[in-house]
Amino acid sequence: MSSSASVVLRRVVPVLAALAVILGAFAVAPAQAATAKIAGVVKDADGKVRGNAEVELQLKDPDGIGTVDAVTTKADGAFSFTVENRGRSYRIKVRDSGGFAEAYSALFEVTSNKAVPAVVTYPSASISGRVADVETDAAVSAHIVAHRVTGAVVDSDGLDVFVSNRDSGFVLSGLAPGTYRFAFEPMGGGYAPTFSGNNAVRLSDATNVTIEAGVDHPLGTIGVSKGASFRGRVVNHLGKPFPEGVAGVGVYDVDADYSIDRLQTPEINPDGTWTLDSLPAGSYKISIQGDDFTYLNQFHDGAATLAESEPLTLGAGEQKELAATVLKLSSGITGTVRNGSKALQGIKVDAYPVVEGTVLKTSVNAVLTKKDGTFIEKPLRAGTYKLVLTDPNGVYATTTSAAFSVGAAESKAAGVVPMLLPTKKLTVSASGSKAKATFKVTVTASKVTPTGYVTVKLGGESLKKAKLKKGKVTIAVTKQVKGKRAYTITYAGDSSVLGKTISKTVTVK
Repeated sequence: MSSSASVVLRRVVPVLAALAVILGAFAVAPAQAATAKIAGVVKDADGKVRGNAEVELQLKDPDGIGTVDAVTTKADGAFSFTVENRGRSYRIKVRDSGGFAEAYSALFEVTSNKAVPAVVTYPSASISGRVADVETDAAVSAHIVAHRVTGAVVDSDGLDVFVSNRDSGFVLSGLAPGTYRFAFEPMGGGYAPTFSGNNAVRLSDATNVTIEAGVDHPLGTIGVSKGASFRGRVVNHLGKPFPEGVAGVGVYDVDADYSIDRLQTPEINPDGTWTLDSLPAGSYKISIQGDDFTYLNQFHDGAATLAESEPLTLGAGEQKELAATVLKLSSGITGTVRNGSKALQGIKVDAYPVVEGTVLKTSVNAVLTKKDGTFIEKPLRAGTYKLVLTDPNGVYATTTSAAFSVGAAESKAAGVVPMLLPTKKLTVSASGSKAKATFKVTVTASKVTPTGYVTVKLGGESLKKAKLKKGKVTIAVTKQVKGKRAYTITYAGDSSVLGKTISKTVTVK
């Protein structure tokens, strides 16, 4: 990506979304998606229905808002859509010819059939002006993006209205009445973006502009300044540049509260050098990533996480050179998940750090087992971890492994990590007779017949142990003292089934 293209900050997809993609793979899709109907009507400001208007259904997801279906209104202004995914957020976009502005509904969630309030179209309004260099007054070509403001909420996605500035200035038409903040994103020349009002350099600091229906709103000259930049280099543990597409660099704007629309992903040159340019003055944290498994991601100061990293300050127009970043080889844990002799595929394996004997609450990495039950838990940093195994289908019991200590760039073999079926039922029929307590025990589990031993205890004393036969066993305990007592019956489990314990009260005569 050229440095000129990198200024369109809000449209860049963040490099660090990789973990979110991996975790998203663990979701289990429903067998059949339910459908719901979305219906509404388009009217003008006088309440007259608008036939033959183009209506788009737009879906909101983590990557933004995009059109998923389109229809034309009937003569009575009505429209409808059928969607296959309930519980998701949508909005309606209307394009109406005849001098009307594009109109949008509010976002709404679909959990059943949805009647959308009337979408009202208004005569098109506009803004006009010019974008120019603050020092030379030379015209600068720019994208102009309208961000709708509703109450205290600013639509960071912006509306789909973009124009390119001309020497004679710009006219951005098609605006509906309302409150906006405008972004001016220069196209080339190394300029930093600016926003409406007082030369604001961030959307959060921009001034609101009130737009009236059918009226042009002159904004005058919008001044832009040369942007600041970071320059650096990333190499592997041998000091060599990475092959194309293996490494990546991103910048977080601290002053924008790490907002995702301030993340750039510049091109890395064959020699490992990179440039993040067209930045406004401010504080930044720079992330450097290797491939998904071999190398550890880090920040400009060597910190492992965004929270631990210390920000870099960049002055207006400043060009800051950074020391080369040497990415370190990652560590990992390998193993196989089995139930008895059966390899288990699709088991989620999470790695939880253990610090001073305490298991932290947040997983640092997650993978799924392959067809043969194997997994590679990577990338990890040197340290101690416990693995938590979860079956997305809920058949096998969640399992926590022993702790594994992993050195720098080490691959630790965990061997076979057993994952057991839960005991479905531990049924005990107990009776008492003269100096004797008798327990008839039945153990069941899904898919298999449990084997192994059952033990009867009184207090902390083990009285008798017997082996299951076809999932059943009768245990008689003699020489018992007369009276009413609580006995503990424990099934120890086997190589496939998890153990279980219950208590039974018996009156001995």
